[in-house]
Amino acid sequence: MVIDHLVEALAGDPSSPLRRAIILIDIDQHSGSTQTGVMERLSIHKS
Repeated sequence: MVIDHLVEALAGDPSSPLRRAIILIDIDQHSGSTQTGVMERLSIHKS
C-alpha cells in the first residue's frame, strides 16, 4: 500500500503519526495520485 511505503521513507521519524495523517490528507485531496506525486508534494525524499 502506498501509505506504508511513504511512512517507511520517513525512517522512524518521531513525528511519523503526524506525517502519516498529512500523507492521508494529501492522498484524499489528490485521489488517483501516484506515490511519487505524494512524495513530491510533501517533500519526502526516500534515501
